Amino acid sequence: MTEAQFTARQVDQGFFSGRVAMAENFLWTTYGVVGAGKDWDLAAIPANNGKITAPLNADTFAVIKNSKNQDAAFAAMVYLLQDRSSSLLPLYGGVPARTAEQDAFFTSVAKTEGFPPDVDWNVAKEAIKYADIPNFEAPMPVYNKSLKILETYRSKWFTTGGLDLDREFEALRAELQSAWDAG
Repeated sequence: MTEAQFTARQVDQGFFSGRVAMAENFLWTTYGVVGAGKDWDLAAIPANNGKITAPLNADTFAVIKNSKNQDAAFAAMVYLLQDRSSSLLPLYGGVPARTAEQDAFFTSVAKTEGFPPDVDWNVAKEAIKYADIPNFEAPMPVYNKSLKILETYRSKWFTTGGLDLDREFEALRAELQSAWDAG
């Protein structure tokens, strides 16, 4: 990874900057710590009032009932989920849903060049038992549009000095509410 690529990704994840001591990240964000040093590890998120949760991302595939090529789409899905999953999932930081494949996945990820040799990958594996229900993405209306609005403000706030944050927060709230009202 070039220095410019690493700097660009720092905006995405504060932890990658080397100036943040601890951050909540997902396995698919491990790209940001490859080559960034070997002084990091995984740890469980602390419980809140005795309740343990793990905000997990879960990507799924579906074949739409009315699609023109259902058989071809299903065959492609099977290919990705069965035949190629062991080589694709490590690229994306995606833990296999099949528990029988998880140990091999974490063994493979642990060998990633640039990672510390003693990362406790079991933290990620055990977190699956505590998946947040409902998922942290579920309650947000028009999730993708909301995320784009949030990213726009976050980028502005990280790169612009002298902002009136009360005004910024109100503008963000109003823009999100407008998007949610429009559905």
